[in-house]
Amino acid sequence: MSARHVDRIWLLGGVLLIALLTIASWFLLISPTYAEAGQLHDEAGDTQTQLTQLRKRNGELEEQKARLPEYRKKLETYQAALTSDSGVPDFLRELQRSGDTMNVTVSGLTVADPAPVAGAGDVGALPITLTASGSPADLSTFLKRLQNTQPRALLIDSASVTSSGSSNDGSSTTVTATLNLTLKAFVTSSKGGATPAPTK
Repeated sequence: MSARHVDRIWLLGGVLLIALLTIASWFLLISPTYAEAGQLHDEAGDTQTQLTQLRKRNGELEEQKARLPEYRKKLETYQAALTSDSGVPDFLRELQRSGDTMNVTVSGLTVADPAPVAGAGDVGALPITLTASGSPADLSTFLKRLQNTQPRALLIDSASVTSSGSSNDGSSTTVTATLNLTLKAFVTSSKGGATPAPTK
């Protein structure tokens, strides 16, 4: 065997060895490194997504925190609308103040025992009847205030108006009317007990 042929064999063997070492290095070192890098990239992407969601949630919480005074004001409004006792004295004073402001005389206020409202938990309905006298325009304003402005939660069951008479001072005629109302004021028991009785 000539020396040139032996050199070729050694050269071919060296090339094959280098190829085998390259393949072995790929499977044993490089490929796992790429796989680990890909896994780390995926984990980094998941972490970034979680951070984005966390920032969004934090922004929502900050917005809600900024609106906390608004929520407290609404809570106070709801608590005033649905009290834990009948509050008849306060309600009567409010009606009388409204009547005085609008030139309406409020009288004949009667309050019955509260009755539970079906399907409304601890909420009870306090039946109330009252009579109000004044001009038709003033009575209309009084009725709108009773429905929309005063804080108590009310439901007007019935309303009837009768003419009480008229007066003439020579320059104009004043018509007086009487408004008879039947309504319900709603109350609740914060402790989940019986519906509170009317307070006198």
